[in-house]
Amino acid sequence: MTFNKRYKSLIAISIVFALFSCRDSDTKISKHIKKALEYQQEKDYSKAIDELNRAQESDGNSADLYILRGKVNSQAEKYVEALNDFSQAIAIDPKNTVAYFDQGVTYYLADKNDSAIRAFNNAIKTKGGDSLYLEFNGKLFKDKYIEADIPMPQIKYFRGLAFYSKSDNENAFNDFSFCFANKYNLKEVNLYLGVILLSSGSTKRGCDHLLTAVQLGNENAQTYINKYCK
Repeated sequence: MTFNKRYKSLIAISIVFALFSCRDSDTKISKHIKKALEYQQEKDYSKAIDELNRAQESDGNSADLYILRGKVNSQAEKYVEALNDFSQAIAIDPKNTVAYFDQGVTYYLADKNDSAIRAFNNAIKTKGGDSLYLEFNGKLFKDKYIEADIPMPQIKYFRGLAFYSKSDNENAFNDFSFCFANKYNLKEVNLYLGVILLSSGSTKRGCDHLLTAVQLGNENAQTYINKYCK
């Protein structure tokens, strides 16, 4: 039972400019970024990348700009180029949580789950660790192209996907359980928890999670309920 391919398009959309915040100042860079956003929304990724290239001509040492271009490349399924961009961002800012996170998501989309997990682990390290971590207050960071942080439940959700895709159900379960406890993306988390529990023989608990997923609007969970929860 795998959901990897089914969720690829959803994840690709979610990582591109979902955290974008353009500067209001009338600068050459912000104009190019605004144009890039417009092209991205039209799915004209080539023109969006051209605009970000022009922005980088004015500021070639910006980790944020590399991250933005990496996001567009990732949505365009240019994974090699995207990973190069995220690596450049990390070289400029080795503690950039967003760069490591987007690197992990791109590795996941490219079916390189071990590399994805390492990138997500690095993202977690920038926040402290799995057990003790710090959620940064995004309001403290102004005049930024993108948010300065990724919430821990979001990182663990995507790391859970990578674990699940490589059939490491124990670690996937732990990450999805963390998301469940923090009420993150419950519509999908309950589906994964349900399927993992069913595979381990915990039918009642698994079916309870699947029923919750259906109640939250996840139609895919009904297929498993019909088959395993009679």
